[in-house]
Amino acid sequence: SGSGFTYATAVDFGGVAAESFTVASNTRLTAVAPAGTGTVDVTVTSAAGTSRTSSGDQFTYAQPTAQRQPAVAFSDVPPSYWAYQAITTLAGRGIVNGFPDGTFRPDQAVTRAEFVKMLALAIGLKPVSGQTTFADVPTTSWFAPYVAAAVEAGIVDGTSARTFSPDATLTREQMAVMLARALKLSGTVTLRFSDDTEIDSWALQGVEAAVAGGYLKGFPDGSLQPLAAATRAQAAEVLAAVLAAPQG
Repeated sequence: SGSGFTYATAVDFGGVAAESFTVASNTRLTAVAPAGTGTVDVTVTSAAGTSRTSSGDQFTYAQPTAQRQPAVAFSDVPPSYWAYQAITTLAGRGIVNGFPDGTFRPDQAVTRAEFVKMLALAIGLKPVSGQTTFADVPTTSWFAPYVAAAVEAGIVDGTSARTFSPDATLTREQMAVMLARALKLSGTVTLRFSDDTEIDSWALQGVEAAVAGGYLKGFPDGSLQPLAAATRAQAAEVLAAVLAAPQG
């Protein structure tokens, strides 16, 4: 509760945007806190500016049980796994799925089709129905609506005029380029990885933008491995960062 909420345009828990919020009246709104935010300052932004904290404002929120203890668990992703939080967060949001045997296979290479769907769901890109120009993307396939939407949005191209290669693995530099296009990243940074020279010229701007934005990181040995296949865990980590980034 508080005041001046009628024209609220955003609610933030600390520096993280609320998953959703509903304005009930000029003096009350309900916001859903992102997973893991804990106790933080809450700000409400409207056309008139950002609300100031005062003794008259009282913000109360509760994290759903599903956020405190992920409802989706995979047999090969224990809590000690480095990408556990990212994978379980995305799984809880329906952005990633496991396999029928209960595994997630985090170290398996992510395919072009898988990442396109994951990225589309993470950024809220609406699926597009209808035939694509790619012969290997039949309208009956699970990935067709997401490929069509991503192509229409300028996020991804085919591997040729008639092929998309949905089952081909995605390299880390390709993942960076798709992410940069999807988020319209334009930042630049001086890359200091040990294998910078391996980055293809066409992907350099996208890689720089993804690194500058904090979405793509290197490895402990100082390398970026731009031409290596991106794993399902790495893709989840990148997309979890997308969800956690301030919106707007």
